[in-house]
Amino acid sequence: MRNGHVFSDGVGKISPFLARIIAHEHNSHHTDNDFPSVFQFRMAGCKGVVAVDPELKGKVIQYRDSQKKFDANDFSLGICRVSKFAGAHLNIQLIAVLEALGVQPWPFVEKMTQNVKLLTDAMTDEQVALQQLYKKVDGNGTALILADMIYDGFMSARDPFFYSCLRLWRAWWIKYLKEKAKIPIDDGAFVLGCIDETATLKGHFDGIHSAINILRDPASLPEIFLQIDDPDYPRATGRYKVITGICMVARNPSLHAGDIRMVRAVDVAALHHLKNCVVFPQTGDRPVPNMCSGGDLDGDDYLVMWDPDIMPPPGEWNHEAMDYTGPKAKEVDGEVTVNDIISFFVTHMKNENLGQIAVAHRFWADRRAEGVKSEECIALANLHSMAVDYAKTGVPAIFPEELRFKGPKPHWSEKLPCYRSNKAIGQLYNAVRLVDFHPEWEMPFDARILDSYCPDEQLLEEVLEIKQQYDAAIRRLMAQYGIRNEFEVWTTYVLAHNQDNDYKFAEDIAEKVNCVKQHFQELCCEKAGTTYQQRDWSKMTPFIAAMYIATARKVGEARKAKQETRLVGGQFLRTKMTPENMPFMSFPWLFPKELGLIAKKQGGLIRPCAHVNAPRRILPNRSNADLLGPDFELEELPEVVVSKNAFPGVEMESQDETVLNQPGLSSLSRQSIIGVDMVKENVSSQSSSVTVAADISHPGLGGHQPDRQLSHPVRHESSHIHHNGDPHNRFSTERDAQAHAGLVDRDTDLAEQIETDDNGVGGEEVVILGPQKQSALDALEKLMSSS
Repeated sequence: MRNGHVFSDGVGKISPFLARIIAHEHNSHHTDNDFPSVFQFRMAGCKGVVAVDPELKGKVIQYRDSQKKFDANDFSLGICRVSKFAGAHLNIQLIAVLEALGVQPWPFVEKMTQNVKLLTDAMTDEQVALQQLYKKVDGNGTALILADMIYDGFMSARDPFFYSCLRLWRAWWIKYLKEKAKIPIDDGAFVLGCIDETATLKGHFDGIHSAINILRDPASLPEIFLQIDDPDYPRATGRYKVITGICMVARNPSLHAGDIRMVRAVDVAALHHLKNCVVFPQTGDRPVPNMCSGGDLDGDDYLVMWDPDIMPPPGEWNHEAMDYTGPKAKEVDGEVTVNDIISFFVTHMKNENLGQIAVAHRFWADRRAEGVKSEECIALANLHSMAVDYAKTGVPAIFPEELRFKGPKPHWSEKLPCYRSNKAIGQLYNAVRLVDFHPEWEMPFDARILDSYCPDEQLLEEVLEIKQQYDAAIRRLMAQYGIRNEFEVWTTYVLAHNQDNDYKFAEDIAEKVNCVKQHFQELCCEKAGTTYQQRDWSKMTPFIAAMYIATARKVGEARKAKQETRLVGGQFLRTKMTPENMPFMSFPWLFPKELGLIAKKQGGLIRPCAHVNAPRRILPNRSNADLLGPDFELEELPEVVVSKNAFPGVEMESQDETVLNQPGLSSLSRQSIIGVDMVKENVSSQSSSVTVAADISHPGLGGHQPDRQLSHPVRHESSHIHHNGDPHNRFSTERDAQAHAGLVDRDTDLAEQIETDDNGVGGEEVVILGPQKQSALDALEKLMSSS
């Protein structure tokens, strides 16, 4: 901890070996040597993220005290999501802040106009469609599935379901361009954050980086490391690009002029194992993530942009960041009762005004010439921070009457009475015209699949029976969420709903849809005579083809019936085909990857795909891990063991700090790692290495210095990791819990022997996470000299 800030708040470490296993189970890797770098997890009362550390061997997870929320003995590993590249997008709040920092409206309008044209061209041009789908990746990965469908030839074949989804994707994006100013930024990324364990990156220092309206030296800016999928190559090639130069870093929502931080992206060889995540420094006076709307590293996503057109002039760089320290949480005397919970819930409902504060901030920013720098906006930014923390602190944000926006609203709010806004948001709103979504029923189904098999009537009846159940489940979701058609359910591109939090709504509906898809995938596999885990190609292929053929027949029959004319008011008219009177056609697309294989006449064992952003799964035990062979048994990921006797005379504190490796220390035994501050009294005299968290910033080292080792250098494996895997980076629905079974086997023996180092000394390890004082430094030096 430094200056009241925990720089490594919410982030731990994971070994490459265990990361590879998790990636394989979640099908979120391309090859065995290319896997995600950061995992958001829940385990044993801990939450946050763990980042890959090449120094760790075996099955190892290290977590910090800031990640420990409560004591628990359940070591089932829940993976919420993994790091992956997502495109950067502006929004109303970010544009308002950038405009207040001196960015003119024209680059925003120009980018908006270009995007609308590209979306229109994507309806007829496959290459443009692929390019835009890869750039406009949504949080649920539907755009990548649509891109896979293009590669599988469904755009060329003019499949009606594909075209309906593509049209919906276009309508959804144009809606968000107009109403949310959700402008894609090509030179940008939206990625998870983690900490620089090497202490190489230069952090923020108050005396250098907080002055306002002066010309800064770019070389003095705080540093980050960012390595992303190379946009000049298909993702399947496994090429990565290290971003260098001046960047902006922000976190949603950004309401204050100091929420957008100017940094310098640098290339650090020791961090090349971290991909598709932004690495922040552990040095400095205040964490850079905390300055971005009060962020931390427990799973927050950060927006990084290096587009020079939308960068503020240097005189507006790095305004003083707002203090996001929340009020002290209310405490209850004694045990928390049901009445306490009820009382808090009622009070929370009465004082929940986060949305009102955010809307008022937008309106004041548009009304005032100073924008977000106005007194009203600064006060509302503070209130917004309090409202965000309200659920944790119990201290409500009181919304005073003088900050409530009264009078006409800007015309882009679509509220009356209104005035015409000439600011950037108003100009963007005027530049876009919404398009209606019309599903496609006239196009014929893909003949490649229709002609691939001739299913008998009994099989078609079995398929139709399941389809009826599936259609009923989709209709229930539509009724529950007020969704107008099945295409919005399947894609999660919902055009109209009554909730303000679109991101949360998309997550909620995706979770429900994934559960429905998984259930019917399992049912289809069972009916086909195989299992969801095996998915025997020889049995699944005829069944999936029958699903497609049966759906095509139903839609064809309805199309023919609607084309027949009938006499209405003295005129012969056709019945208009609408989502209300046409059969559903998403049923066979429970298996999009398999349909592509059938269409291309490919065979083989079908491996089930897991949706990267599917709801969190618990990965229970199983007797063996088929990924590693029948004789391999996974052991329990044990907790860290730290002995108070390991360093005689050293006071061990439960504070969170960054981990540095100190190889070569003796008189300590290694305990396998998965926790922090779990003190055990069983240290032997075997040779081992020690992992120590040290905040070395005392006068003897010349003031604020980066955390660094005493005498032994940190060993880092610098490498570029490439892959040549699945050419389309496929995403599919969530796999069931049984498919994930066996990642963690319980083992009461906490000691785990690790392979021997080159010098013959056992690579055993003790992890100590906490601030290291001068007495600890002296003790370490003494241990090293004695060894």
